[in-house]
Amino acid sequence: MNETGDLSILDEDVPYFESDDHGTVFEHMYRGIRFLLDNRGARNMVLWGGGDWNDGMNRIGAEGKGESVWLTEFMAACAEKYARVSPDETDAAWLNELSDRLKYTVETNGWD
Repeated sequence: MNETGDLSILDEDVPYFESDDHGTVFEHMYRGIRFLLDNRGARNMVLWGGGDWNDGMNRIGAEGKGESVWLTEFMAACAEKYARVSPDETDAAWLNELSDRLKYTVETNGWD
């Protein structure tokens, strides 16, 4: 997308995993952002979760703990990028605001 400017892939309709429901690629990305936002810890950072590929970190977030500075930074970067390609101005504004809030959260809570 960055190289060609062709955003048509975002309009492709694809099924959700293990579901009869489907949506566009953009809707999949947006739903993923909403999922991570619903899974944040005490300091408002994104939770690590469970079942990670790295066995040493597998259960770090299984009890609703295990906030991730890296994942929160990654989510901020994703929200910022998705805002640029959002077909809806309201969603784009929300994604930019979300990115700013997540960056602030990392700056406030991600340092010793």
